[in-house]
Amino acid sequence: MKKRITFTILIIILTLSFTSCYREGYYINLGRNERKVFTRLYSTLQGEELYEKKFIIMRQLLELLSGAASNGEINLFLTTYVEQNRPDPFNAYYLMIVARNYREDMAYPFAINYYERILKNYQDIKYMGNSIHYLCLRDLLDMIEDKEARIVYYKDIIARFSDLINI
Repeated sequence: MKKRITFTILIIILTLSFTSCYREGYYINLGRNERKVFTRLYSTLQGEELYEKKFIIMRQLLELLSGAASNGEINLFLTTYVEQNRPDPFNAYYLMIVARNYREDMAYPFAINYYERILKNYQDIKYMGNSIHYLCLRDLLDMIEDKEARIVYYKDIIARFSDLINI
């Protein structure tokens, strides 16, 4: 019990320290110029009210982070944003990036959790001509080995996206 409480406190401290770093726009691996650009974009993001403009800013921030930050840092940035901006219609896209990062890191249970969360809790949107829900279902079918779960996902993808698959 004592170890569990200690572990929980450690996680909270680490989360708070990472979150405070993001508020200031500071990333360890960002160079000086990139850090300035990140800080400027992040402060613009905080003042923006239109989600379409926030999406453009978020894409620019993710571009800066893609080469400099780890998947864990990107995931923390995105999940913090989603938590603080619950009505944002692009949250399904941001969480899909989180799920794919976990998948890339072979943390399949976390990836599956985020894919399922997107399907259950977020409205489908299109990004670059692709349905986010379709991409999530396709990725889940690639990862899931449980036959019963695969059947459920296949039924869902056939029912919703039969025009995109070869039955």
